[in-house]
Amino acid sequence: MNSSSGNPTARDLRTALPTILRITLSLMLWTLGASMNLPAAKPKVHRVVYTFAVDRAQIENLQRW
Repeated sequence: MNSSSGNPTARDLRTALPTILRITLSLMLWTLGASMNLPAAKPKVHRVVYTFAVDRAQIENLQRW
């Protein structure tokens, strides 16, 4: 009779356990890494724009120099 056709033995479990643990650990680390890549909520930036009055003749005079 073929010995591999019966119930799984402890030997089969010992050979499969490292693979199962490796896959489980990889999935947990991948899930943790994927959750850390989410962009954090950034505060809104308040910018102030100043507009100055410009004298065209004065600017042309500066450009000549």
